[in-house]
Amino acid sequence: IPTVVASGASTICDGASATITGSGATSYSWDQGLGIGGSQTVSPSSTTTYTVTGTTAGCSNTDAVTITVTPVPTVIANGATTICDGASATISGSGATTYSWDQGLGAGTSQTVSPSSTTTYTVTGTTAGCSNTDAVTITVTPVPIVSANGATTICDGASATITGSGATTY
Repeated sequence: IPTVVASGASTICDGASATITGSGATSYSWDQGLGIGGSQTVSPSSTTTYTVTGTTAGCSNTDAVTITVTPVPTVIANGATTICDGASATISGSGATTYSWDQGLGAGTSQTVSPSSTTTYTVTGTTAGCSNTDAVTITVTPVPIVSANGATTICDGASATITGSGATTY
């Protein structure tokens, strides 16, 4: 009786594929509708056990391999979407265990940023080896240059008109 060994990745992320392999015999037959062959590529949507029957010279034996499917995290990037030029904003990720940011920000759940122009920041969230991404765009609004105009000297009891310019509201 052959010693049959079923092997392959024990954990894959949801939506990914894994190769499972039988060894120790000369021919192999898999359950779950996979058919025959020493190796099979599988993409289960949930944790699944695959059994292989190995045969050598008419003698058969079986082994099984379980592929545990880990869900891909739903990652959400949050933060202020509009800031004034020169101001800072805190952006954060949620939905995963660890986070990595682009734009040279590094790792961490939240980051404080001070972009000088409108910038999109992408966060990659990872849980149990499975990753997903999301992005948040920080729009930078220029600070208005405000001017006040009018008479600089008036007589006591007189009135003067002063005006502001350079902004939308005053």
